[in-house]
Amino acid sequence: MAIVLKARTNRQEKWIRLLLKFHESLKKSLSNNFVELIAPSSPDVSLHDVNVVVVVRKADEGVRRLVSDLARRVEEEVGTGITLITLTLEENDALASDFRRYFRFEA
Repeated sequence: MAIVLKARTNRQEKWIRLLLKFHESLKKSLSNNFVELIAPSSPDVSLHDVNVVVVVRKADEGVRRLVSDLARRVEEEVGTGITLITLTLEENDALASDFRRYFRFEA
């Protein structure tokens, strides 16, 4: 799968770097449990105070905590000053589709 993103501003460029690093970290840490990362093209877009949705095959408290910890580590590593506000959902959760549609429309 290829991810193609084009930044129009310096802030968007930082956001994209942050998302790519987070995606890489999720794939490595969650392995086969990781399904997808849903995010808008701008850090200024959110829905219900969430700007990043992590979709997994099976979510429990441990997975949600790991996702949150990975987000904090990546924020620190990349050092953009942008915060990842995550929501972890299972792949069959209807909310994932709602976030996909909203982030695509608002971006």
